[in-house]
Amino acid sequence: MRATEFLLEYKRDVTLKNFRDKMWKQMTTDTTLNNTVLEFLNKAYQDYITGEIEDDVLLRINTWIEKELAYIEYADPTSNKQYTQWVVRMYVNGVVGKIEDITSTIGEFLPMYHKLKVHKKLPPELSDVNRIKTASSFNTAYTQVNNLYDELIEKTPMPKGEVKFEKQFSDVRLLIPGNEEAACYYGQGTQWCTAATNGMNYFQNYNSEGELFILIPKQPKYDGEKYQLHFGSASYMDETDSEVSISYLLNDRFNPDLLEFMKSYTPVEEFTVAVAFADHNIIDAIAKDVTENTMEYVSEEIADWSGYDDDYYEYLRNEFPDGNSDIDWENNSIPSYQEWNHNVGAFYNDISDILVGADHVDIIQAVEELELEDAGLEDLVDIPDIMAAMLESAGEFSNVATFMRRHIYIRLQKTPDGAINGHKIEIRGNRSR
Repeated sequence: MRATEFLLEYKRDVTLKNFRDKMWKQMTTDTTLNNTVLEFLNKAYQDYITGEIEDDVLLRINTWIEKELAYIEYADPTSNKQYTQWVVRMYVNGVVGKIEDITSTIGEFLPMYHKLKVHKKLPPELSDVNRIKTASSFNTAYTQVNNLYDELIEKTPMPKGEVKFEKQFSDVRLLIPGNEEAACYYGQGTQWCTAATNGMNYFQNYNSEGELFILIPKQPKYDGEKYQLHFGSASYMDETDSEVSISYLLNDRFNPDLLEFMKSYTPVEEFTVAVAFADHNIIDAIAKDVTENTMEYVSEEIADWSGYDDDYYEYLRNEFPDGNSDIDWENNSIPSYQEWNHNVGAFYNDISDILVGADHVDIIQAVEELELEDAGLEDLVDIPDIMAAMLESAGEFSNVATFMRRHIYIRLQKTPDGAINGHKIEIRGNRSR
């Protein structure tokens, strides 16, 4: 026993020495940790990089990392922790980048994997766990191991548990699990931390912050297709515990009756403020105002540029003289600056082509295709930022995009019951509206 403890302690020391900095860096993005801890880790990491970290802070960091390593060891079912370094590499490389998923999903996988290994039931391609290095290879391995494990052991029937709510739609079955047993039963075949039976189960953690919705397609597009939604943490996952667009699920994957039900059943702000679900007329109105104010800014910028272009005014004096060595400004044939300067004209027209006429279809498409949800840009108040991203994805319009982000502000107007019935646009700077 003492020898085992010594071996574990020694290996932990070696692992900490080899992986501490990488673990620390990954922990700065690990949303399993609360915001206070994340802020502390990020600040300390920056100080460490610049060589300005205090000794007591570094000691505290080492304690945190050792604590996280203990959680990683928890997922390893072997007495000598033979899989721990593999798990650490999966963590620091971001393949399984949250301690929550280590203790649940990895904690679910490794006991099955190890038992199959002991019984020599693993296929050759899975004989060495270190070959599993990517999210794709892990998902494949997880499915294979789960199926082989079911063949190896005689599974006892799993209790169905308590279903809090169930509703049938034309193409999908919706379930709200009422307890951990139900979360595990209806989460069979998934990598959800709320469905873990060997690893640590997080059902109570999530359920305390809001109901879990399990979606089981009646005509799955592939074997095992399932989804779990949790609005309290904005977590929308497929069966591999990979993030999936809530807009795709409720607007595209399933018939509209599911979306309408969710709007009425779930009083979450997302269904009123997210561009994916908001009233299209409101999106269109905001986009129109953002465009008008942006094009006004572009016109003013072009006017400023023309004031510094001596060649333009020399051309006007020569072509449109007033007889007093000046320009005949009353001549209706005088070209504007963007008409005369083709590069400027193209600049204006390119921006206009992107923004003028942009509506809810363009805005929703931009959020999805540019993956703006990952940057937290998905709500009505984010439309200036979304449209700025549309500009940047199309060309070199960084100055205009910066103006949109820094100066255009959307204030939503709501009814007493919280419904959005309009907006006000404000320009932070010289212009306001």
